[in-house]
Amino acid sequence: MKDAVKRALMKAYLASRFAPACDSLYARFGVGRLTVLAYHQIKDPANDHSTVSPAAFREQMQYVKQHYQVLPLSEAVTVAGARGWSERVVAITFDDGYQDNATIAAPILRSLGLPACFFVATDMIGNRRPFPHDLFHGRRKQEHMTWQQLRALVRDGFDVGSHTCSHVDLGVISTLQAERELRDSRQRLELELNRPIRLFAFPYGHRRNMRPATIAAACRDYEVCCSAYGGHNRSPVNPANVRRIVISTGVNFLAFQALLEGWPMMRLSNPYRATDEAADRPLAS
Repeated sequence: MKDAVKRALMKAYLASRFAPACDSLYARFGVGRLTVLAYHQIKDPANDHSTVSPAAFREQMQYVKQHYQVLPLSEAVTVAGARGWSERVVAITFDDGYQDNATIAAPILRSLGLPACFFVATDMIGNRRPFPHDLFHGRRKQEHMTWQQLRALVRDGFDVGSHTCSHVDLGVISTLQAERELRDSRQRLELELNRPIRLFAFPYGHRRNMRPATIAAACRDYEVCCSAYGGHNRSPVNPANVRRIVISTGVNFLAFQALLEGWPMMRLSNPYRATDEAADRPLAS
């Protein structure tokens, strides 16, 4: 019953055209909207609250291409940071560096001519060392991308950004440790990919994972820093905290459409989280 009511409300919300009307009103004042989508894995079966099936992902990407202007993240943040910009733009991102990003997601994106940015934790590239969040949730070992696959993504025109070295929670480690994770991951990516790395996404991406000292540290190494606690970005966009909406297993196509249009009751957060033990530690300075 609850799901039926929710579906009915979302359908009514989309039919009302309320969100496009609001965007048109904002546009009159030179204010646009940037929506950044965040994915983790694209594979079957999509039954672990963080994975999207290939069929669902293709449907979502076809819809985005048809209804929005899709830009690379760096370009989207640049244009959305300008005053007087009034478009509705979407950027597509992936976190962590799972192998299916290269073998399943990227081919779908290429077939549709869509750009994306892949945020990777450099210590995980080329091995099967489990992520902390995979251990926490008891997930089976997942394959990670190789450096060859990352280089192929770059050759195909995709962006690659940092997600720290070890996918550490920057909300609980010392500032010195955070600076090392931020710097070393950028330097490793630049060495392996032979290109400047200017994009970063905070692991876990909640407000408690990105305290002021580590936001400042990230901004010293990167031009664009992304969170993952939901919501859209209105221009002028703050490049120190680009908000993203995590798309996961539980987001059906109707919910996906509603999220893109600003459905207020569907603020989904990152399904991956730091361990309770880490979350309970006092913040380090």
